[in-house]
Parts: sequence; structure tokens; C-alpha cells
Amino acid sequence: MEKSEDRRPSQKEVYMKYGRGIITHAKAENIKIYKVEYTVEYKKDGVGPEDSGKDIKWCTLIRKDKNSPWLIDEIGEG
Repeated sequence: MEKSEDRRPSQKEVYMKYGRGIITHAKAENIKIYKVEYTVEYKKDGVGPEDSGKDIKWCTLIRKDKNSPWLIDEIGEG
């Protein structure tokens, strides 16, 4: 698994203006967005929610303030 933080201000702006930020009211300094790449391998090509192979998800973490823990707010396709 590999993860990398997306530090582009535009990604946070999209979250705040058009995404769940409308509901959470999170400020830019309390938002982190990560691109997560991982490989799924099912035993004997078992049936699962995703096909076996490499996949990428975007994870948005938020917190109430600098003293609060980071929590996953959403996970989705890029």
C-alpha cells in the first residue's frame, strides 16, 4: 500500500464548496486528502466487491480543531 497527501489547495476547496464540507463546515487547515494505492488479491479469484488487482482510492480526513483527532470523513474514487 502506498499513500500520498494531496496538498493542492484546489482539492480542499472542492471538498468545502461542493462536497461534504457543506455539511461538516471543516476549515482548510482541518482537512487532509490522501491518494491511497493498494493491491487486492482474492483467493482463487473469489467473488468480492472489487476485482483483484491494483486500485486507487481518495480518503478525506477532517478534525474539529488542532487539538482533535483526525477522522475519516469520506473514501471514494478519484
